[in-house]
Amino acid sequence: MENIKYPKCHKENYPRPSFVRDSFLDLNGPWDFYLDRNNDGLSKNLQNGFSGYQTIKVPYSYETKASTINVKEMVKSVFYSKDVVFSKEDLTKDVLLNLEGSDYITSVYVNGVKVGTEEGCYHRITFNLSPYLKLGKNNITIHCLDDYSCDRIRGKQRWMDKEFGCWYTQTTGIYKPVWIEKVDKIHLVSLKITPSLEDESVTFNLVPSVPSDCLEAQITISFNNKLIRKVSALLGETEVDIKTTLGSSKMDFLTDLWSVDRPKLYDVEINLLYNNKSVDLVKTYFGLRDIKTDGNKILLNNIPIYLKTVLDQGYFKDSGLTALNEKALLEDILIMKQMGFNGARKHQKIEDERYYYYADVLGFLTWLEIPSMYNFNSISQTKYLTELTKIIKQFHNYTSIMTYVPFNESWGVKHIYENHKEQQFTLAIYYLLKSLDSSRLVISNDGWEHTVSDILTLHHYEQDALKLAHYYENLDKQISGDLKNHQKLPYCDGFGYNGEPIMLSEFGGTSFEKDKNKGWGYGCTVKDDAEYIERLRSLVNAAKEMPNVVGFCYTQLTDVEQEVNGLLTEDRKPKVDIKIIKDIID
Repeated sequence: MENIKYPKCHKENYPRPSFVRDSFLDLNGPWDFYLDRNNDGLSKNLQNGFSGYQTIKVPYSYETKASTINVKEMVKSVFYSKDVVFSKEDLTKDVLLNLEGSDYITSVYVNGVKVGTEEGCYHRITFNLSPYLKLGKNNITIHCLDDYSCDRIRGKQRWMDKEFGCWYTQTTGIYKPVWIEKVDKIHLVSLKITPSLEDESVTFNLVPSVPSDCLEAQITISFNNKLIRKVSALLGETEVDIKTTLGSSKMDFLTDLWSVDRPKLYDVEINLLYNNKSVDLVKTYFGLRDIKTDGNKILLNNIPIYLKTVLDQGYFKDSGLTALNEKALLEDILIMKQMGFNGARKHQKIEDERYYYYADVLGFLTWLEIPSMYNFNSISQTKYLTELTKIIKQFHNYTSIMTYVPFNESWGVKHIYENHKEQQFTLAIYYLLKSLDSSRLVISNDGWEHTVSDILTLHHYEQDALKLAHYYENLDKQISGDLKNHQKLPYCDGFGYNGEPIMLSEFGGTSFEKDKNKGWGYGCTVKDDAEYIERLRSLVNAAKEMPNVVGFCYTQLTDVEQEVNGLLTEDRKPKVDIKIIKDIID
């Protein structure tokens, strides 16, 4: 870790690394906890604070061993309680409680008074506690409601009482960091950074808590400790864009780009002054890079790139959706790079922000995939849209994110091949994403049954490398599909190929379990290291040699619960020598 070049804003264990303040009160650790099996918590007045039931270790969900509870059954209502002391100075500020991830309906109480409620699982939830605080000890109680509903985005969380197929134990309640920051009443609410390689510029979109002509934002941009630009603007509107150019010469400018080989980052400080007095200081960074397609190629900074990616479910043996610590997120990316991959498709999960941060720092491309809903109706569409927009806003500033994947394998839109409403919904999401963020690629329905998509992505788990190669040996076969050999067609009825890049975005998944006869993968389980290495080598070589194909995504990084098709075991131990895997992937 000591050899990693961090941006100046780096702060160990800070949950929001693209928007850093000095104020940081970590609330992870022991909380009083109540498994509300009888749905009687509110009638017991637990919202007023409680103790004496159980203790849980936040931020791990009660279903995990790391939480110390380790109960797998679905309990639809859970309560958390903790006392926090606030000073007289604290009461003059806005005290913001941040829950990085809480599933699914989260209500917060302070001293028995309800602060607010928010729905969602995969975005940050923030509550302003200030109006409810008193001097000294205050009780914070959090109530979470969850269920097996498929009318909202679930991702890989099961909706039955047992794991099945490729769906795993559900996650209930708090499962990402909980923390408090104390800020001036006048502060920066949000920040959107949009670099542009085309005109060598960067635009900062700022939203202040209290717009005022007396409020000024001073932005300082530096690179390698050298001042690049210093700009300022008044924040008299609810939302203000500040744009500035970068680089004084073309030669210097081109060496300062972010790439997988040279992940260069610019440092930024944003100082808010009200009547010339500093009221808020935010530190951040950005990488200058460009992702686009040109015909059947994907370009990074106008240079074609071949994607060697791996499917990463983001599950951990003893902690489910939650990494045991920040180091575990870093180590996942490091081992993927050591195996020769230049990117990862984070599958059906919105990861801890620090994952994307370390990808930025290390030079590792990532795909941000919206976890799937599994019903298609007016309720699910509304819930999907609500959370989608919050996710995109939250993760916009991470340089490594190159692609958005709003749908996977027609999950949640299972009749999309010929159902006009489902087709129109995916089209609407595609164009909404382009409107919200034109700097990334969008894949309409990863795997098959695409409508409009920046990449034609295909899934195929054939274990015979010769058959796999034959299936994709020419463009006609790649874009037409073959129902005799494959489950779904590449395009929906009425849609077709328009010259976009083609990628094998899921393949492999070879079953290999050394110690126990359990779980499943694709194809017959290999019997030893030699057979596994040969299978892996032949499949990867077949993918590399496919004409017209610009990359692959191998399934998958680790074993997960009942799946034994990872390159690593659940506890991140390589099944075969990492150097052999690197030789195959490279």
